[in-house]
Amino acid sequence: MHSSRVAAAVLVIAVTAGPAAASPPSGLATQLYDHGNLRVALACADSYLVSTRTGLRVYVDGELVDELATNGHSYVTTDEDGDVETEWAPTDIGFLVAPGRHHLRIEAPDCLPDERDLDLAADHAERVTGRLGVRDPALATPTGAPSWYSFVIGGVYAPLGPTRGTGGDGSFGSSYTVASTSQQGLLVSGGIERRHFALWIDETFGWGSTTGMVAWRQPPVGTGSQGPFVYHGSLLANGLAVRVGARVPLGPVALAVGGGLGGTLIDYLESNVATAPTTVAPIGPEGPAFDWYIPLWAAVTLKPSCNWGVQAIASYEVDPSNGFAGSLALLGGLELQPAGACSEPAHVDVRP
Repeated sequence: MHSSRVAAAVLVIAVTAGPAAASPPSGLATQLYDHGNLRVALACADSYLVSTRTGLRVYVDGELVDELATNGHSYVTTDEDGDVETEWAPTDIGFLVAPGRHHLRIEAPDCLPDERDLDLAADHAERVTGRLGVRDPALATPTGAPSWYSFVIGGVYAPLGPTRGTGGDGSFGSSYTVASTSQQGLLVSGGIERRHFALWIDETFGWGSTTGMVAWRQPPVGTGSQGPFVYHGSLLANGLAVRVGARVPLGPVALAVGGGLGGTLIDYLESNVATAPTTVAPIGPEGPAFDWYIPLWAAVTLKPSCNWGVQAIASYEVDPSNGFAGSLALLGGLELQPAGACSEPAHVDVRP
């Protein structure tokens, strides 16, 4: 009697444990055991390929199926130096399912599920591809769920705030104050915007003019007045800034605010002192100078289409090295921001 109870208990444990440690289905072609005979390649909202790590759930006949592998392909790229590199891109998520007719249900966060009856073969894979519909219609708007990187090409107007510096050497040393700088130029930005998050890297190439006052630190013999004298000059500037912030998508419009860190390399080309009383004049700003700042920014994006729009940015650039003085910079231009949930209709296809 006791031995029969032990045997029954062992049988119950074996039956209960069996499904949890289910072995791969038999009778499949060899290559399918590595990649799966059910391949799922579906986009969902702002994801071009949703995976189990990002919430993909595949149910076969009501049972959740574990992912076998993330399949992909290799490709070769060449960088600017001519170095060849091998990259890898995912193409689909593979699952192993017994051959035959099954009821399939696919779920992903923020998207509508897809259900269908499907015949799975033993000698080839069936691929489920396409894009799931979104639950929230706001995700299908031009700004609702950007699905790739964003790019802005345009212009910048960025006057620099007052600064001080020294020029010349020895007995010809001078000190100057930059009163105002008018700078305009080109803007190239790359960013990632995901619903309520924004990250941008801005690079600017500018040119402009500067004016201020310059004086001798110790007037050389025969120069007369120490100054200060008015000077005018020109400059070139190259700036780089990283901006991060919060974003609010509102259909065809998106608003964003945030902060960041930036720096500008300025090359003062020349300075002409117009009011010096002699031919020997103190030297204003010349050569390279670096300035860093904290951009406090706000941006408005207008997208009349799913993938294209314009973006305008106002950035108050605070300079900690200059008593936290600041100046207002205006940036903006044409924006490329693909949004697959907006531009691609929801559809799911099955093919071998």
